[in-house]
Amino acid sequence: MNSNQEGVRFICSNCEQDISNTIIVSCSVCSKIDLCPECFSSGAEFGTHLRSHAYSVYLCNSKPTYQKGWSVEEEMLLLEGIGMKGFGNWLGISEYIGTKTKEEVENHYLDTYLYSDKSPLPETNQIISKKGRSTKVQKKKCKELYVRNTQRKKKHDSKHLVQRSYPKENNELYNKKKTFSSIAGYMPKRHDFEVEYNNESEKITETMGFDDRGIPWELKYKVLQGYNDHLKERIRRKNFVVSRELIYPHFLRKGSRSRKRKRSKREKEYYNKMKVFTKCFENNQDYEAVCQSLFDEEKLKHAIGKLKDWRENGITSIAEGNEFEIEKKLLLSNSKNNKRRTSNRKKLSEKSRKRLQKITSSSTSEIERTSLPGIQLLSEEELKISNQMKVIPQQYLAIKNQFLITQQVSTSTDFDQKKIDKITTFYRKNSWL
Repeated sequence: MNSNQEGVRFICSNCEQDISNTIIVSCSVCSKIDLCPECFSSGAEFGTHLRSHAYSVYLCNSKPTYQKGWSVEEEMLLLEGIGMKGFGNWLGISEYIGTKTKEEVENHYLDTYLYSDKSPLPETNQIISKKGRSTKVQKKKCKELYVRNTQRKKKHDSKHLVQRSYPKENNELYNKKKTFSSIAGYMPKRHDFEVEYNNESEKITETMGFDDRGIPWELKYKVLQGYNDHLKERIRRKNFVVSRELIYPHFLRKGSRSRKRKRSKREKEYYNKMKVFTKCFENNQDYEAVCQSLFDEEKLKHAIGKLKDWRENGITSIAEGNEFEIEKKLLLSNSKNNKRRTSNRKKLSEKSRKRLQKITSSSTSEIERTSLPGIQLLSEEELKISNQMKVIPQQYLAIKNQFLITQQVSTSTDFDQKKIDKITTFYRKNSWL
């Protein structure tokens, strides 16, 4: 390798020809050993260099197109490898390119092709110029593209799905065309779910290759047999869900969707409860027939119970029965309102309840004092004592008459000893005892 005014030039270490514009084979063991394709193919050996040494192949003057480190030839090999090996087989594509690792291939394709505004095509304003610098448009959008691509990459890693980004001018149209498949994860035209049964089974086989190195072929065949069993079970479950119409009806095709009559709310609840038993039937028609017969049986039981209720209440005609049902609903609604009132009262705190009792007792006692019989025969002091003892004037007068006759309060009364002591002290105070 020599340097002059024109730039860096590469010279073959064996034949000393200029190989700056051709393929260069560089020895990985010896330092500063570059060979042309002819000398490398003939197996040239000189000095300490041997034909058995490790080597690397690269193009010196191949310029990058969309990303630094990726030449035009490597971009072409990437697209050819995807067509031959299949999308997602990054290990096979990296082996096809020969100069890039699996991670480099995956990141470059996602960042350049899928995460662009013109997906699946790359952005034209991202093309690198001959001087190795970005164009003027790319300079202005460099920071914006970097932020947008990193955000899209995070979104891709979080959902494990490749999401296509739409231009801003088409966002409104895209939002209008959104279907329920974006919510439930079912794609009716592809007949696929975004998250399939045992969705991680592909990771076992994605890095598997058939060569003479490493794991024996018999073990790989057994792994593939297990993977096929998973695929069969996945197809069986998918067909079961679609044939039994367990997903939202809008996902089904118009030809396969059964024309169902509109069901009542009660009937829908009953059918939803019976969905557990769908796997017990061979087809959806048998399941529908059994559910309909069971629901009809439940309706008949309900009607028989209603007729028994009518007969017990002496109703002999349908008109009387309808009137009875209306009155019954009114009674139930009134009872519910009463229950709500009682429940609201129970929710009151103890303090508020005590205050309420005090207010009601004081208000009722004040009203009853003026209307109770015998109140005009009591003095103010006797009225206070009767209020303290919580007895009506007639009871107090009976106790007073008994005391005047026997000169003592009878113990056979329902009053406790404290009330008796209050009466005796009052009588002694007035010199009646």
